[in-house]
Amino acid sequence: MEELYYGRGTDNENESLIEFLDEIFFENDEPPCGFKILLPKIYKSESRPAYNNFIVKQSDGKFRAAVGAFYNELSAGGETLKAYCIGNVGVGKQYRSKGYMRELMNMAIDDMTAKGADFAYLGGNRHRYAYFGFEPGGIKYNFIFHRDKIKHSLGEKSSRLTIKELEKNDEKSLDFIEKIYKENTVHSIRKREDLFDILCSWKRQPYLLFDGNEPVGYIICKGKIRFVDEMTLTDSRYYPDTVKAVFENSEEKKISFHSAEFETEKMSFMIKNADEYTVGCDEASLILNFEKCIRAFMKAKTEFTRLCDGELSVLIHGKRADEKFKITVKDNRVSTEKFSGEAQLELEHLEAERLFFSAASEKRISLPPETAQWLPLPIYIFDADKM
Repeated sequence: MEELYYGRGTDNENESLIEFLDEIFFENDEPPCGFKILLPKIYKSESRPAYNNFIVKQSDGKFRAAVGAFYNELSAGGETLKAYCIGNVGVGKQYRSKGYMRELMNMAIDDMTAKGADFAYLGGNRHRYAYFGFEPGGIKYNFIFHRDKIKHSLGEKSSRLTIKELEKNDEKSLDFIEKIYKENTVHSIRKREDLFDILCSWKRQPYLLFDGNEPVGYIICKGKIRFVDEMTLTDSRYYPDTVKAVFENSEEKKISFHSAEFETEKMSFMIKNADEYTVGCDEASLILNFEKCIRAFMKAKTEFTRLCDGELSVLIHGKRADEKFKITVKDNRVSTEKFSGEAQLELEHLEAERLFFSAASEKRISLPPETAQWLPLPIYIFDADKM
C-alpha cells in the first residue's frame, strides 16, 4: 500500500499545486480561467500558496487533494480578530470518496486553533461544511435598481460624478481607498502591498468616483459594471449620483448593490430608493473563540445602534472547547467575563452560531426581549476579502 504524505505544501510546489487546482475547478471553463487570474492576492508565489494548503500527495509528488487556509485579520468594535479563510477545497476526480477532504479540513482547523484563531470563514454548501462547525451568518442586503425606474426615485438629471478605472500603480488613489475603507465599522485589515490585487479579487474591477477633480469614493464591480460588491463614499450626499453614474457607465438594465447593516448611511439611502431588495446570509463561519467574537461584534453593533441593558450567561459546547461566560450591556457598553455559576442558556456549537450570528435562530425566541434585541451580530466579510 502506497504511503501518502499529509501536511503543508512547500514553496517549490506553488506552480504544480496551482496546476492541480486549476484542473479540478476550471477544466471546462471558456475562456480559460485559473486561480492566479481570479485571486492573485493569494496565489502569486510571494503569498506562498502551497504552504497555505494542506495536501495529500503520493511518493512521486502527484497531488490527490488540497485544502487552502489563508490567514486574514478583521477589525470589529476596536478589537482585532484572527481569522482564516478556507479557500480551495479540491480532490482529484479519481480520488474522491476516500475521506481526503475530511482529513484535510480537520488538519486545517486543528492548525488554526493551535495558532489562536478566533474564527474561520468560507463559502460553500451549508450542510457539507456543517460537519466541521461552519454555519452561515451575518446579514447581507442586496439592493436592486432598474434603469427604466430610477428616474422616479432619483430624478432624470445626469450624475455630477465621473467614474475612472483604478490603475495598478496609482498609489495616491490606493491610499485614498485604504483610508476610507478603514472607516467601516467592521473591516478586514488589508495588506497595503496587496491592496490592488485584493480589490481585483474574482476578476472584479475597482473604480474611483470623482466630483470634478476631487475623489469622493470608490466602487468594486463585476466586469463592465454588472453589480456593485463594495461601495464606500466620503459623504452620503453622493449616493444618488453614484447610482446614476453606475448606470451611465453600464449597459445593464438592472444593477444590484451589496450592503452590510453597519453601512448605515448607505442602508438609509438604499431602503428609501431601491426598486427592490433581498436579505440573506453572508459567509459561513466557524467560531473558535465565542467570547471574544461575541464581545467584538457586540461592541461593533453599539457603534451604529443602541443595545438594551441586560445580562446573559451562556455555556457553549464549542468546536474548540467549552466556554462559559456572562455578557453584560450597560449604557451601550459591552463587557464579558468568565462565569462559574449556572448558565441561563446551554448551547451546542451550531446552535450558538445561529443564535448569535445568523439571521434566524430556533433559540432566539426564548431569550428575554432585552437580550434578544442584541442579535444577530454583524459578522460580515466584504467580497474582496473572500478567498
